[in-house]
This record gives sequence, structure tokens and C-alpha cells, in this order.
Amino acid sequence: MKAFEAWLADLLSQDELEVRALLRDPKALHFLITWSLFESKCFGGFLKLEALDSFASRLVAEHYDSRSFVSASQVRRGLLGRERSNCDAH
Repeated sequence: MKAFEAWLADLLSQDELEVRALLRDPKALHFLITWSLFESKCFGGFLKLEALDSFASRLVAEHYDSRSFVSASQVRRGLLGRERSNCDAH
């Protein structure tokens, strides 16, 4: 069975050593997890280039303010009610 790092390197068409370094970096790993959730929620699992323009235009039209991001932990702990996600209307 192929090691996870080797499998991911093949999937991403990257060098296995670079993938290992990426997976050891907490910030990079957090980004990969966050990006996966973003793609899943906002683009049905995979972001296609042609969908990005309409998504960005909709955010601008809604006057989306990126300062409105809240900590997911606050939502999980019930400190904030469920707010409408900008992805919900997609």
C-alpha cells in the first residue's frame, strides 16, 4: 500500500519530499483543510475556474465584508447564532 505522502504527491503532481514538508507545516495543513471545506460548501466539492467569477461577483453585489468572519469555535460553543453563509445562495 502506498504511503499517504506518496499518494498525495501523485494526486497533486508534486515531489513527495515537498508534500511531506507541506504536511509538517501547521499553517499549510490548516489552509488545505480550510480550502477543502470552502470548496465543498461553496462549489459543490470542486472549484472550477468558470465558477469563480460569478461567485466573486455575487459577494461584491452582496457588499460582503470579510471582517465579518467569526471564529468557528465561537459558533461551535454556541456563542453566536447560525449566520447565513455567503455560500448558501450558490
